[in-house]
Amino acid sequence: MNSGGVELPDRHVASHLTTNEVAFVVLGGGTMEEFSSNWLDKILALAQSRRFATAVMGVLVVAFQDVLGMTPEQAQTVAGLLMAWIVGDSLNTTSRTK
Repeated sequence: MNSGGVELPDRHVASHLTTNEVAFVVLGGGTMEEFSSNWLDKILALAQSRRFATAVMGVLVVAFQDVLGMTPEQAQTVAGLLMAWIVGDSLNTTSRTK
């Protein structure tokens, strides 16, 4: 079986894989130790991301639209604008790296 360019074993073989073998497939060649040592760094980097913070704001606006005194249409509009900013910022960042 093939998943995204990674050859995966059939189910019978997969049931006998070790944790490190599963991590190798899931993490694209990494080990569980590498993942364990990097997860906190990745979470801290995510917490500092403007795009992540913007996505969280969009979810909070939709979740608390009643508390904020917004109609569903207004909340969806704000969430849509935030999503558009995230996409635009991603495209802008991508174009600068080329």
